Amino acid sequence: MEDAKKREDNLNESSQQIKDTLRQKEERIEELEEALRESVQITAEREVVLAQEEQARTQSEKQPGLVTPHPSLHPSILQSLHL
Repeated sequence: MEDAKKREDNLNESSQQIKDTLRQKEERIEELEEALRESVQITAEREVVLAQEEQARTQSEKQPGLVTPHPSLHPSILQSLHL
């Protein structure tokens, strides 16, 4: 009878350890998913800015007499255009 009680206690302990491990892994997955969402958002925002800068650069090349930089242009882009 005592052996059965020990086995049951061991099973309960093992079961609890598995549940704890599973919970920790689920939390880690949630953290990684959130980090991925943030990374995708940041990348998308940067791509928008890059597209705007490219559009402004293309527009300024088409109108060489008109030198009015777009307000969203990064200072390094303005410097490379000598504005």
